[in-house]
Amino acid sequence: MNQAMAVTTKLDLTKKVKIISGYNLAIVLEALSIEDTSFENVDINQLLEAGKQGIAYPEPGASLAHDLDE
Repeated sequence: MNQAMAVTTKLDLTKKVKIISGYNLAIVLEALSIEDTSFENVDINQLLEAGKQGIAYPEPGASLAHDLDE
């Protein structure tokens, strides 16, 4: 159990607060702003799945315009 989970358990906040560890918060916030999504509309399962898959980078020499069209 990490420190954040220990504190939320101690303060009996586990039903109000969810801890997501192993994510780079800055990347998550940037992804949400690019998608123009509010936190109210975030599906936690979709976020977890995206985190498992990681960030896709184009192959070296690939056409950026082509990648953006996909």
